[in-house]
Amino acid sequence: MRKIYILILLGFCVNAIAQATKPKYSFVHTFNSGLEGSWCNDPMGNWGWSFLVNSTVNTMITDNFTPVHCISSLDEYKEFQFEAFLDKNSFINYNAYGTSYGRINGALSIIPCDDTNPSSISITASELIIKGSTPFVEVCSSYLGIHDFKPINLSISSAPTEVCSGTNFTLTASPAGFPDVAYHWQYSTDNEITWVNFPATMQKSEGSSVRTTNDTPNINFSMDEILGTNHSDFFNKQIYFRLGYDGRPFTTSKAITYSPCAPVVIGISYEGPKCYGDYINKIEVTFDRELYIDKGEVLKSFSLRDRANPMISIFQFLTDETFSGKTFSFQKADLDKITLENGHKYFIQQQAYIGTAGKGILDSDSQYDLEYVAPAALKFIATKKQDVSCNGGSDGTIEIKVWGGTPKTEGLKYNYYVDGNLLTQNTIETTTSGETTAILPGISVLKDVNGLIIPHQIKVTDAENCFEK
Repeated sequence: MRKIYILILLGFCVNAIAQATKPKYSFVHTFNSGLEGSWCNDPMGNWGWSFLVNSTVNTMITDNFTPVHCISSLDEYKEFQFEAFLDKNSFINYNAYGTSYGRINGALSIIPCDDTNPSSISITASELIIKGSTPFVEVCSSYLGIHDFKPINLSISSAPTEVCSGTNFTLTASPAGFPDVAYHWQYSTDNEITWVNFPATMQKSEGSSVRTTNDTPNINFSMDEILGTNHSDFFNKQIYFRLGYDGRPFTTSKAITYSPCAPVVIGISYEGPKCYGDYINKIEVTFDRELYIDKGEVLKSFSLRDRANPMISIFQFLTDETFSGKTFSFQKADLDKITLENGHKYFIQQQAYIGTAGKGILDSDSQYDLEYVAPAALKFIATKKQDVSCNGGSDGTIEIKVWGGTPKTEGLKYNYYVDGNLLTQNTIETTTSGETTAILPGISVLKDVNGLIIPHQIKVTDAENCFEK
């Protein structure tokens, strides 16, 4: 009995006139047959196959392949590598029907198959680029499919070798003409072990323009946008870029060194106010190195920004700033009228210059954020009063409840003033669950010249002389 080899029609058309302008693809055709026979054992035996685009053009690729051995197991496959031109939007009609052919002793033999209903799958070039393969099609006890489908001759034609933090740069892929999904960008931070897809779009900050950053031949971005708030972990390391999908690179990778190009913030500390709502006293920023004073390096732009709203500067210097050593301090005079939000996190944004050359805008890493904790606000309310026992007496009392601020550690927890006078004796305090109840003695009835009662003025201060605002 002669072994039958099935003719499978895959969706490609080779047009010699249009080859110069059509994008080119490569793929692997996989064949498996469970039939047995003597055909493939013939020393003169070989086979061929053809491809069909839109069910109209049938083009022979080759008919002179000589099998190495018979395929008689469903677990055994043969693979054949192809390259073919294909129109950008062509549908691939992957058809299997009952015809096979081969050569026995040099004579072409076309053998009809008993199958009357051919199996068929239609898929676009774009779908194949993304998926990389088709399902197997069964006909005449054979299984055929294609895999590792990908565009070829693509390259990253424009890329720098080094970029500074905060600097936007462009990667360009060529040639043009492939479907957009062929320009699928990926990057690797672990020496090409794992690959991460670029996001479809990027936006520098709320309100800024949205850029397309995947499935396009040209992408523009900065390293910190893809690496995130811990981008400084990758300083002076190589980041790799390529086109492709998981396990199917379309190009060779490009390595780009990520450099800070400026002193890097490794610490931010502050001296907060003593009282709630007051201004910051001091902010100190520590860098990983000194400025290159001998080269004329300065910080030309330096600002403190809120992670919750990074577009707004809490304070900013736009003049040339230098510092000795690795520490840059801002005193209260620099921070006049600067208040921070309790519980918010703040970072430094800076740009170093040497001469007129800017080195990119560098944001400090989130692990060094300044997290502001405001002092507790001092609050009090009057809860009851005890009137004087007789006209002209001064044995009345006022009860108040106080919380917050910085309580004193010795004596009374707070200072109490009535009508501007500090009470120094006979004041009774009790504290429960952080709330202090004070009974203020010596209260009399005050009247103006017209005999009208004047309210008492009460003031409470804490250990830092803070008062309710």
